[in-house]
Parts: sequence; structure tokens; C-alpha cells
Amino acid sequence: MLALLLMVIFVISFYSKNFVYYSIASPNFFNLLTIAFSALLVTSLYTNDLINSYATIVFTINLLGYLIGVKIVTYKFSGEQFKFSIINIVSKFGKSEIKYILYLNMFLITCLGLLGIAFDGSGDSRQQFARLFLPIQILVTGISQMSLVLLLTDKISNAYKYIYIFFCVILSIPFSGKSVFFPIFFLIGLQSFIGQIQINLKIIVGSISFFTFSFMFIAIQNYGATELEMVIDLFITRLMMSGDVYIYAYQNDFLENVRKYYNPNFIMYLIHPITSLVGLRAYDRPLGAMLGSEASGFEVFTGPNPQTPVFLDFFFPNYLSVQFTLSLIMGIISFIICRIAVNKQYMIRCPKYSNLLILTAAIYLPLLGFIDFSRFIIGLISLLIAKIFIKCFLYFLKGLKSVVSQRFHIRAS
Repeated sequence: MLALLLMVIFVISFYSKNFVYYSIASPNFFNLLTIAFSALLVTSLYTNDLINSYATIVFTINLLGYLIGVKIVTYKFSGEQFKFSIINIVSKFGKSEIKYILYLNMFLITCLGLLGIAFDGSGDSRQQFARLFLPIQILVTGISQMSLVLLLTDKISNAYKYIYIFFCVILSIPFSGKSVFFPIFFLIGLQSFIGQIQINLKIIVGSISFFTFSFMFIAIQNYGATELEMVIDLFITRLMMSGDVYIYAYQNDFLENVRKYYNPNFIMYLIHPITSLVGLRAYDRPLGAMLGSEASGFEVFTGPNPQTPVFLDFFFPNYLSVQFTLSLIMGIISFIICRIAVNKQYMIRCPKYSNLLILTAAIYLPLLGFIDFSRFIIGLISLLIAKIFIKCFLYFLKGLKSVVSQRFHIRAS
């Protein structure tokens, strides 16, 4: 069994080019680390007799199914075509249009930041804060991700880009966790990929230094660390606990206990992020929160992300062939957006804001399908809402300009 888990870790490394198709400074790379450390945690739990062999088989079968699905849909995926898509789509947006979107994004982040200060939305409290202000959080997440992609334009100076993204990150601290500074690295990775900047020793040293000091700042500010040893422990713990859901689910059979009284419909659970927008809820609390409640002994509303192996094992216990098949399908669904993003004929026919949505989803979302498929769906919804909101905002500005211009001409005449 240990050999099988080590093989899974090797397969992740071998297939990493299918996940990280432009830079290690990418959302997919950081999500890949989450999966890799989850594999390490499951291995450690099994070797220390804290979980049984069934749990390791479930993890292995589901991850391999997901990997095969990814391999199918990303076969002959071209990084060069993806680079062309980025450059081509971003070039369709004018300088003033981009700046209006960036200003809108900063305004919304500022509003959410003020709410974060008022309601203590940082650190470990951010999940409860996100639940309280979910509609605003979804909107801000979508617009922020689209804004980062638009920062790849050559119509704005690099100095402006870095100052803008830095201030957005600072304003996000009151409602964010340890990953608040990641957008800066994502921007650098994307710029390097499309040839806007060249990665040299200065950028590497600067990035490592910035990451170190920023993590220390977040650890002190949001998590109450007072010593360097506490910061290091937090960093190691957060990495190793990427797969904490396997502890909740299998160490004390909490998953089996939850299954006795928690019975949502599988299909309704999957589409809950969509149906809940119109008031049709498949559950009051997600599976992660139910596991958290079972482990703590009292009702909680947040919990670990129910990774695909735990999620499918909850609904289809002991049906490993069903879990494998569904994992494979989820892998295909999660990464098909990448295939669409490099389809020149399809992207040419689509309006530019639809292109921006597809491109942003291809950059940010694919591996979320394994970490938490609901988050993948929520990510798509957030981008769709952001697209609609941005178009309405720009339409409002256009109408406002027209009214002001007409009044000015009337007064002048």
C-alpha cells in the first residue's frame, strides 16, 4: 500500500506538465502542492496505523481516476497556443476599459476589507466571514481574478501593475488568510510566460524574500504568531494539513458516523452552488462542516474541504469502480475549460468578455475540481457573475458619460 501511494506521488510529478502549463508561480501549481501534501499526509497516517488500508485505496483510486481524466482532455495541449490565447484576448481590451475595471475591483476590495475589519474576517475566522458575506465575496473573487488577467496588457506600465496589485493585496488582508499575497506571484508567472518580463536572479531572490516576509506578516497579523518558531510551525502545519479532511473522515470513522444521519442527494449536492442562488438548497451545511461538527462534538458551519476521494466515498462507499469512473469524469470536466481556451475557432466566435471568463477559469480553476468540486463550480459562478456585473458597470458609465456630455452641450449652447 505504501508503494502504491508513493507511485501516486510520482505520477503527480510526472503529469505535472498537464497541470502547470505555464509557470510554477501559478494557481494550479499551488493547488498541485495541496494534492501532493495530501498524499504525503495519507501515507503518514497509514504508516502510523492511524487510518486503515481502505482509506488509502480510496485516495489512490480516486486520484488516479482524476489524473487519467486530466490526461485525456489535455492530450497534446499546447502551451504556445495558450500563450497566444492570453495575448490575443487581453489585446481586445482598451486601456481606459481596463482601468475602469481595475478601479471597480479596488473599490469592491476596499468595501470588503472594511467589512473584514468590522466583523473580524481574517485568519481562521475568514470562513465564517465568507459565509456571512458570500454574495459579495463571490463577486469580488471573480472580478479580482479577471483583473489580474487584464493586468497582462501591454497598454499599462509594469510599475502601475505592481503598485496596483500590491495595494489590492494590502486591502485584502482584513478578509484573507495565508495566501493573500499569491496574486503578486501569479502576475509574475503569467508575465514571464507571455514574455513581458524575463526571470532573473534579482526577481527570484526578490520573490523568495517577499514571500518569506509576507508569510511572516500574515502569521503575526492574522494568526497571532509571536515567535519565529511559531511562524515556521504554522507554515509546516498548513502544508502538511492540506489533506486534514482524511483525518476527520477516517481516523475515528467520522465519515461513517455522518453517513448515518446526513443524506443529501448526490446530484443535488453537486449542483447546490447553482440551485442555492434561486433558493433551492440541497443541504444546510456542507460535508466538510458535518465532519467538523462530528469531530468537535458541537455544531459548526465550516470545515475541511471534502476532497474528491472523501466526497465520493461518502456517497458511494465500497463502490471503488463507481468512484474511479466519477473521478475520471470530474477530471475531464475540470480541465475541459483549458481545451476550450486554446480552441482558436471557438474563441474567435465568442464575445471578448466570454473569452476573458474562459481564459480566467483556465488559469485559476482546473485543480479545484479535485480539492473541492463545489469550489470549482462556485469559481465558475463567480466569474459569470463578475462578467455580468462588469458589463453592467461599464454600460452605466457609458450612459452616465452620455448624460453629462448632453448637459454640457446644452449649457454651452
